[in-house]
Amino acid sequence: MKRITLALGAALTAATMSALPAPGAAEASPAIQASPASPATHTAQRAGADRVQVTNGCLRSVPDPGTTAKVKICYTIFKPATASRHHRVPFLMHSHGWGGSRTTDPQGFRHFLDAGYGVLSFDQRGFGASGGHAYVENPDVEGHDVRRLVHLISTLKWVEQDGPGDPRLGAIGGSYGGGYQFLGAFEELRVKGTPVFDALAPEITWYDLDQSLAPEKVVRTAWASALSAASVPTDALPPNVYAALVEGAATGMWPDGSVPGEEDMPAFFRKNGPKWHVDHGRRLDIPMLFGQGTTDSLFPLQQGWPTGSTRSPREPAGAASSSPTTAATSCRPCCRRA
Repeated sequence: MKRITLALGAALTAATMSALPAPGAAEASPAIQASPASPATHTAQRAGADRVQVTNGCLRSVPDPGTTAKVKICYTIFKPATASRHHRVPFLMHSHGWGGSRTTDPQGFRHFLDAGYGVLSFDQRGFGASGGHAYVENPDVEGHDVRRLVHLISTLKWVEQDGPGDPRLGAIGGSYGGGYQFLGAFEELRVKGTPVFDALAPEITWYDLDQSLAPEKVVRTAWASALSAASVPTDALPPNVYAALVEGAATGMWPDGSVPGEEDMPAFFRKNGPKWHVDHGRRLDIPMLFGQGTTDSLFPLQQGWPTGSTRSPREPAGAASSSPTTAATSCRPCCRRA
């Protein structure tokens, strides 16, 4: 399996943090196009830096469950000035946290663009300019969204490729923006036999979402309230799931479908995280850098990356997690195979 070295020491960690805006940080940009065949493109001049080509567009993905209309997933692509058909560059995907939206200002990725990386930031289903409802990183829904975006990246003539449909690709993002990284890598592994993603850098994200939200079926009420409230502006959640979160926040009990008409939340979240893939025997064999902290009450250290999730886990010296992780600290991310 192809590997790339992940130089995510001080340089990439700092760059990742600067590239993760607060929810709602998408800037004003050219009109979003509904078809990837006719994206809106402009060139941004950044002070003291080369010109960056910025392209906004949307692609069509699978319908929400129980519906027939395809859902648009909107994105912004940043092409560094050094990239061309004759000088192909590695690429990074980025997405936002829960309730947020994509980054459209190239300043948000200045470290990566200055280093010669292409970047795609996207609105996840149910948020920003994208349509549909959020099924919270479900392989049968958002899994298709991420894979279609990876395919789009693979068609860019200025992006370095490891093979057909296989761009030289890393991923960044925190919280919900970490969830799509595992979803994408595991789904590519399930469908293609290879994770396609060459390196991941998730921050404060989950392994078992059901246990994060309701450990032993006892709801983290403050989080259930916050997450349901953050979904309201874009009507992000399916109505039955929103109602179940509100109920859980009010009662402290996790709806499990035992009451007629009640949503079965453990069933809804069953596939929504690395645990489901690991339970089915899948393992990732790519470099990863985790950012997980002891003060996070929703995704604590135990959610970082439990034993058995990687083929050859190891604990880097000074790591901020008690869970085994894989990481490498030489070269720049995505620059070559290990």
